[in-house]
Amino acid sequence: MSTFIPLFPLNIVVFPGQRLNLHIFEPRYKQLIEEVWTEDKAFGIPLFIDEGVSDIGCLVKVESIPTKYPNGEMDISCVADQAFRILEFFQMVPNKLYSGAKVSLIETNLEPDLEIADEIATYVGQLFNAMGFPETFNDMLSFTVGHHIGFSVRQEYELLSLHTEKERQLMIQKHLKTVLPIVIEMEKLKQRVKLNGHYQYFDEINF
Repeated sequence: MSTFIPLFPLNIVVFPGQRLNLHIFEPRYKQLIEEVWTEDKAFGIPLFIDEGVSDIGCLVKVESIPTKYPNGEMDISCVADQAFRILEFFQMVPNKLYSGAKVSLIETNLEPDLEIADEIATYVGQLFNAMGFPETFNDMLSFTVGHHIGFSVRQEYELLSLHTEKERQLMIQKHLKTVLPIVIEMEKLKQRVKLNGHYQYFDEINF
């Protein structure tokens, strides 16, 4: 079943469940946000990349508008809901300033493989520890950690495009196995560089 939604293309990937804050300043998007807020409707954020709108995006609902400025600009707080696939794109919605699309909603499977989830948790902990970051995730679902493990925008888009949680877990697992040794070695290198030019103290060696 298809439905029609207004679109707000951005050069970011939005995952289901993600919260985001946006500053709205373009006339077309001020119009879009005013309408969806008044009518209590969702809009879509597809990835804009390579001068075009991608086929898959995420529905987003405005939760609040903390600030409205005299010139019509506004700050909005949103939460993302369900992924969608664009069936037909309209550069300009009739009598509107913004674009839109006929879309089909994508059922998002969030059932994790617990063994892989445990392994991902271990890798994420090691990664964050190596970089000196506190680990703050409540769960290891792919959409929770997807923005925080060094994926490129294209990789994030691929993650959003996968249908099952296990497929997304396997992608994250493979990525972490690849980048973790590199990050650890880079952090060791940074520590060695910091020692240059400073007095160094070594334990006595008995031989």
